Amino acid sequence: MNDDQLAELAKALEYIAGLLLFGFVFAVNSSVHSQLILAFGSAERITRDVGFYDMANAAGRLIDTLLSAGRAGVVSERCGMMALASWWAPRRLGDI
Repeated sequence: MNDDQLAELAKALEYIAGLLLFGFVFAVNSSVHSQLILAFGSAERITRDVGFYDMANAAGRLIDTLLSAGRAGVVSERCGMMALASWWAPRRLGDI
């Protein structure tokens, strides 16, 4: 292997190691956050607390998807349907 190939290999390994480290930290952070929600939630409201957390997480992912699609210049039909479903579903469920 010449010097250019070694430099490219080192760059690729550094990139992969960074992604693995990020994934590990993200997974630990997510599990600790979920555990804290369960630990500090009241027993009679725990399903509501966890549901609210999941709903907020899904809304964040939806917004990220819409912004990513908008940044690309194309808002897909799927994003529009997800936005409509996320607007319609809570109204359909009513007060729980």
